[in-house]
Amino acid sequence: MNNQIVKINGLKEVEGMKFHDIEGGFGEGKKAMLVKEIANIHRRELKVINQNINNNISRFKKGIDIVDLKNGHFELPLQELGFSNRDISISKNIYLLSERGYAKLLKILEDDVAWEQYEKLVDGYFNMRGQARPLTTEEMLELQFKYAKEVKEEVKEVRNE
Repeated sequence: MNNQIVKINGLKEVEGMKFHDIEGGFGEGKKAMLVKEIANIHRRELKVINQNINNNISRFKKGIDIVDLKNGHFELPLQELGFSNRDISISKNIYLLSERGYAKLLKILEDDVAWEQYEKLVDGYFNMRGQARPLTTEEMLELQFKYAKEVKEEVKEVRNE
């Protein structure tokens, strides 16, 4: 599998919810969330969320909806994600969910808090893919030059017709 790369981009805050900004595990640049942090956001115990997932594991597609960071082939220091050595050793699974996996978990949880948090996370986190950043002066000039060159080529073509 070539989607085993997981990148931690620091901490993110969306509408008062704090969690790790994680990309990968499900493909390059795809946003993902730790179940540990989802449990916190939904004010539920991690073991209850994991139990819900494990009881419905057949509904989750491995590598598409869910990956197990503890039992997968990831070179990722789990301590960077807030797990203590004790947490790691006693945990059976350390799940990471894609947006699709998170939507499936919500179907299982199905309460008002779940739907409210889902809307916030989809709008403020999962849909932030490739969020624009301000261009540098050099980048802006380069784009203007490229555009001017394209316009010049089009004018030349029109004149030759």
